[in-house]
Amino acid sequence: MSKFKDFDNAFEEKEIEDIEFKFAGKKYQVSGVMPAIIPVKMQRLREEHGDDADVPAEETFSLMLRLMDEDELEQLASDTNIEQLNEILMWILEQYSEEKEDEGKNSKKTDQK
Repeated sequence: MSKFKDFDNAFEEKEIEDIEFKFAGKKYQVSGVMPAIIPVKMQRLREEHGDDADVPAEETFSLMLRLMDEDELEQLASDTNIEQLNEILMWILEQYSEEKEDEGKNSKKTDQK
C-alpha cells in the first residue's frame, strides 16, 4: 500500500470564511486562509526589530499586498494613514490566529469522539 494524500481535495473540503472589514465607508474582504509567507515574514521582522516593535511602513504594504489585490490596497491606503493601515493589518492577523485556535479546539473535540 502506498502512502499518499491528496491535499488538493483535503483543503477544498475545508470551509473557511473570508475576513471582512469596513473602513471609510468601504467594505473590504481578504481570504480566510493566511498565505504561508505571512508568518515567515513576521518572524523575520521580529528577529530584525524585536517582538514589541511596530511593523515598518514598507513591510506593512508588502504584507498587505499578500492579503489583498493592489487596486484594493491602493484604495484603502488612499483613505488611511500608515498607523491605521498597520492596525488593520494587525487585526487581520489576529483573525487568522483566532481561526487557527478555533480549528484546534474543533479538532480536539473530533479526536475525543
